[in-house]
Amino acid sequence: MFLRRFYAKYQGKDVQQSLDLLLQDLRVTPARLVTIYRSVLPQANAEEVARFLYNHIDTLALDEAEINALYRKYSPEKFNLQDRGYIARVHPLELWLIGYLHQHPAAAMSEVVKAGAQQRQDVYSWLFKTRRKNKQDIRIRMLLEIEAFAEIHQAWKRVGYPFDSLVPSYATAIGSSADRPAALAELMGILVNNGRRLPTVRFTDFHFAAGTPYEAHLVRPASNGEQVLDPQVAAVARRAIIGVVELGTARRLGHPFHQQRRPDHPGRRQDRHRR
Repeated sequence: MFLRRFYAKYQGKDVQQSLDLLLQDLRVTPARLVTIYRSVLPQANAEEVARFLYNHIDTLALDEAEINALYRKYSPEKFNLQDRGYIARVHPLELWLIGYLHQHPAAAMSEVVKAGAQQRQDVYSWLFKTRRKNKQDIRIRMLLEIEAFAEIHQAWKRVGYPFDSLVPSYATAIGSSADRPAALAELMGILVNNGRRLPTVRFTDFHFAAGTPYEAHLVRPASNGEQVLDPQVAAVARRAIIGVVELGTARRLGHPFHQQRRPDHPGRRQDRHRR
């Protein structure tokens, strides 16, 4: 499961792009950076590692001797894959996959699975140690949860969820996950259209050089959209949303806009009389 996710994330990217993507949400430290770089590019020399460090830590104040010490300390020969993943605070298989795709950029998923058989066994060998049963059970439940949220993410993507991943968390489970106004608007469109997702259209036609021999009129073809929700489900969701506005916590949104009346409108005098 993890390999497939990592493969989809890094397929088609060069090693620099992959490293930048890996470090995107990681709090970097010299030890982590050296471990990552030397795991992905084990043949790199100390100068290349130093450049990598300075490119990713603006305030780095290490002299040549300290960088050489880090280079020797976090050599991939001194730590197994699982330990390197722990030091770097990333999944060990993610480190291995970036390095493998760097060496085999055209590898298919089947090749990656076959090539990583031993690495998967090494990374998960602790699951077979019976003295750690409680930790094993917790880890297995976490893996099942991650897999379940991956399935939920695919379902959410079909109805407009705009992000490339879904964080397995309690906040996500109760619907407090991050979202964007455009995605929420798209979801409302799906509910209004009885579960059918229509494409977002920024223009309907182009009309060039009107009244000249070069006149051209291009019309966007109509689309029937895609049925992503059962119409009955969309109807129930619509009723629930309307109920929240009419009777629930969003009642202040009900009829917030009123047509402006002219000063001589008879209703104006009636309202003033009632007050």
